[in-house]
Amino acid sequence: MVPEVKGGFMNQLTVYQVSESARVRSLTLTGDQHFSTKPIQSSNLIFPLALPKGTRTVIYVRATTKTLIRTSMTISTMQKLYEDNARISYGDGFFTAVAVALLLYNLFVYFSLREKVYLYYIGYISTAILHTNLAAGHAQLFLPWLDWLNTTTILPVVSFFSILFTNSFLQTRENAPLIYKIRWGVIALCAVPLAFYVAGWYAAGITLSATLIFALFFYWILAAVIAHKKGFAPAIYYLIGFGALVLMSIIFEFKMKGWLPESYWTESSLFIGAAIEAVVLSFALASKFNFYKKEKERLQEQAYQQAIHFSSELINMQEAERKRIASELHDSLGQKMVLIKNRILSISMAGTPPDDSLAQHVAEAIQEIRNISYALRPYQLDLLGLTSSVKSLVEECCNAAQIDYSLQTDNIDAFFNNDASINVYRIIQECLNNIVKHAAAKTSA
Repeated sequence: MVPEVKGGFMNQLTVYQVSESARVRSLTLTGDQHFSTKPIQSSNLIFPLALPKGTRTVIYVRATTKTLIRTSMTISTMQKLYEDNARISYGDGFFTAVAVALLLYNLFVYFSLREKVYLYYIGYISTAILHTNLAAGHAQLFLPWLDWLNTTTILPVVSFFSILFTNSFLQTRENAPLIYKIRWGVIALCAVPLAFYVAGWYAAGITLSATLIFALFFYWILAAVIAHKKGFAPAIYYLIGFGALVLMSIIFEFKMKGWLPESYWTESSLFIGAAIEAVVLSFALASKFNFYKKEKERLQEQAYQQAIHFSSELINMQEAERKRIASELHDSLGQKMVLIKNRILSISMAGTPPDDSLAQHVAEAIQEIRNISYALRPYQLDLLGLTSSVKSLVEECCNAAQIDYSLQTDNIDAFFNNDASINVYRIIQECLNNIVKHAAAKTSA
């Protein structure tokens, strides 16, 4: 039987064994001690003390640490310890591998898109993975010389990246202004535990570091709830991801306090929470990308519809203005010219010989006014419909240009509304003008 203390991150831990004969044996191990120098190489501290069967032994444990003391002690056989630790190590490795794979995937995405939110995600997940492995004692296998690297020093860094990621992903500047305004104050608090640690005030640094991370739980959840209420749909994934981390952290704390039994799931709850969070936040980033893509498409469609509406309104306004000018030319100026022509004819009938060219000029002016009026606003559309108006237009243009033509058309009045009919008429009118002006055509079909 050997005792095992789950505290691979301990600065120094001494086990005192008092036998029935009052004989005292002691063994001191440290968390930052290199694996090769430990009596039993394990992420936890295993003390090879002899515990004879059937004897009464008192064991005292004295621990000192520069970080938060969260540990438990188990007395079992080496075989049982090996089996339990192997299962936990495999599980921790699997969940760490999942988180690292997603971290690398998002690193490639960052280099493709150059979006800072992916960089903040990478910083947050990488430091969170480092924290869970420090708490489990695994990191000391690869970084035994960094005795300053522990949960007290790494938690403020995790908090720093989590704040950057939260504000960038949730777009708190637009969706949660209050959360956005206090971000620098919260970031400044992350430096306080590190300053206390450097100054050697370990107890104060430990307390502030633990308080900060739990305060951030409320910061994360509140920011996600506010952003989701503002209509930012990807916030639900963020809420699930950080909610899973919060839940698993509570389970781990309850296990440490003895409120929950030790098992694989409670022992590895931090690794499970970190892996779930990494997976869900990756979905959140993809969801955010799709959200903004759809939003961009919606805005483009809205702009396209507005452009169509504006173009339609502009054409309608132009046609209305043409109709007004045509009406004034035909009804006002045209009538006045007719009166002048009639006056000339009456003078001629009275015996006064008029200037023949004057009557001819007036007649030509009247015809020109009619032509301009008809060109500005085709009255045939209102009276006869599109099909008859097109036939009349072709006939007038071709006859005036002395072009031989043949025209075959079906009745298309039922296919177009008033606005579309005007557009079709204008298109055909422009085509005929181009034929007359530029093609020098003699025949047309």
